[in-house]
Amino acid sequence: MCRNGLLMRVADIGFIRLAHRNIVVADVVRAALELTERFANMQIICEAMAARELCSQERHAFAARALALRYDNIAPIEPERLLGVRRPADDGSDLWRVYNRTQENLLRGGLPGRSQSGRHVSTRAIGAIREDVRINLALWSLAVSFLSQ
Repeated sequence: MCRNGLLMRVADIGFIRLAHRNIVVADVVRAALELTERFANMQIICEAMAARELCSQERHAFAARALALRYDNIAPIEPERLLGVRRPADDGSDLWRVYNRTQENLLRGGLPGRSQSGRHVSTRAIGAIREDVRINLALWSLAVSFLSQ
């Protein structure tokens, strides 16, 4: 989890099961080392995202698909709003930064928009843990899918 609440998909790291009876210290150490290696693989994915530059059409497509993850019907904002930079560290067009600021804007809310009736509204922050995790995991999968495009 990053400082801005970003979650990486746990399924990409996996898990290790150990029987609760007859636990052998060597098995626990082996499992810990295996998980450490998997985290190193996650770093490789993050570095690949940072190296993958997105053109403006790809950034728009990413934001539009991310917006659809949050809103079933008509969203109160345009996809470009999700690409707004809140912190200087998130400014850039690589997949990692686009992913980070899209995630933050989706989850923190506060973006000005319009309701279906045309009234001025502001997007709401996600407060429910289940929804936060659902959106974060779906965004991670979306970002990973852009690596292979």
